[in-house]
Amino acid sequence: MSSLRGLYRLVLLVLVFQLSTLLLVIAGPVPPRLTPATNAFRPEAGTAAAGTFSVTPHPYR
Repeated sequence: MSSLRGLYRLVLLVLVFQLSTLLLVIAGPVPPRLTPATNAFRPEAGTAAAGTFSVTPHPYR
């Protein structure tokens, strides 16, 4: 009985592998991500227009 259980697990593993491969083939190739020419880490809208600002510590330290 143990050999039948091992054979069943092997067949199940092969079927899962074939199914995952089939799904990858159906999905097709993934196009590469195009990064924009500008800086991806742009400052937020309000900070760029405000210019520089000073940071003061809290008085209740």
